[in-house]
Amino acid sequence: MWSNRLVSGVMRQYDTPDWTALEQLLGSDELCGHFMWMHDVLLDDGTLLNAYKHRWTRCYFHLAEDTRTFNYVEDRLYREVDPYTAITSVFARWECVKPTPDERRALRAALQRAADGLGPE
Repeated sequence: MWSNRLVSGVMRQYDTPDWTALEQLLGSDELCGHFMWMHDVLLDDGTLLNAYKHRWTRCYFHLAEDTRTFNYVEDRLYREVDPYTAITSVFARWECVKPTPDERRALRAALQRAADGLGPE
């Protein structure tokens, strides 16, 4: 079960990108190439999140260094969510950009790993 607890955070920096968490979550260059690193956020509990925006859907991943996934709620508040839900949310409107067969396979694989509670291959 995922927490309903909200954690406050503040943007820390937007100069030095860190792609590690996104690569670990998605495990695929086909998918990671669709993202822009925007900034990182330091939560009040000490967790550091990296914010990645999908180029086409404009939806964000907020990923901890240990690949936990968070949703931005409002007014600098974040809530931890399960990885499957996070991936599904970010890619929800992805079909409009006509993903390639390789990208579709990569997304299915990432969703299956998330559903199984596993990391990338």
